Amino acid sequence: MDYKKIQEEIEKCQAEIAGRMVTLLKQRERLDAQISEIEKEISGLRQMRLGADVAAGRCDVPSQRAPGLKEHIRKLLSETETPLTAREIRDSCEEVGIMASSSRSLLMSVYTTLKRMHLEVRILKLDGRLAYFPRPSLRASQARH
Repeated sequence: MDYKKIQEEIEKCQAEIAGRMVTLLKQRERLDAQISEIEKEISGLRQMRLGADVAAGRCDVPSQRAPGLKEHIRKLLSETETPLTAREIRDSCEEVGIMASSSRSLLMSVYTTLKRMHLEVRILKLDGRLAYFPRPSLRASQARH
């Protein structure tokens, strides 16, 4: 066996794979930037739609104050029977009127809040993604309220 030749082939393969990785990371950066722009556009359109609803005097426009993020997450998790991903929690927050500068920003806030709630939630892997489920103590504290 020619070990020197084998080592050269291995190094060649490593360099090739590293090059492909760099290309993919650049593509990912471009896609992340595009996703961020689209999320901003969607958020702006939602706000415009809400403004149009208010201007038109529609009755189904929520007039009450949106709940706080942590308050909503606690309530949502205490009422669920299945683990929820952070994206599902973010979508629920948007539905009740909890807003941020973008969906991505709200998602980061959800992750931060869930991290701070580590004593109240269990983290599970669900299809390769983290999912959150309440600990019994969270359900008990929500039942008292």
